[in-house]
Amino acid sequence: MFYSLALRSRGYSEYLDFFIFHDYWVLFRFKQIIIVLNTRVRNKLIQLARTDGSPISYRRLVNTAELGLNLEIKHEKQLLGTILDEISVEEHEEGRPLLSALVQNKKNGQGDRFYKLAETLGFGDWKELKNDKDFKHEHIVKCREFWQNEENYNKYF
Repeated sequence: MFYSLALRSRGYSEYLDFFIFHDYWVLFRFKQIIIVLNTRVRNKLIQLARTDGSPISYRRLVNTAELGLNLEIKHEKQLLGTILDEISVEEHEEGRPLLSALVQNKKNGQGDRFYKLAETLGFGDWKELKNDKDFKHEHIVKCREFWQNEENYNKYF
């Protein structure tokens, strides 16, 4: 039960429903998988910030980070969004730039989810942030500058 509460509070309720009837080992294993996915995504985004810095599409991120998610399945697409949110919250809490700024929808650029997360982190009203053409670009530049700094890379990677 302890793991189920921890997972549910972190946004995995759709996935948890399948695992809730199994023993603790399955719940523990699921949590390990989530940690691996988070690590792969974070590492890929840091690599991107150091080498290119231009935004990556969700599909390309899934493929290059070898996540094994099918974005045609609603729950798996939501899981990727949750992973990106968690990474950006952790980065923000540590005073680092939002890595999720580097991920965008191929068609529309940055989606509402990024701006809503930015609002919860105290950057301002999400609708105003979305209309501010410089907001997204500034965060991409901050990611590049931060992660291209060797001292930051060695300390936080």
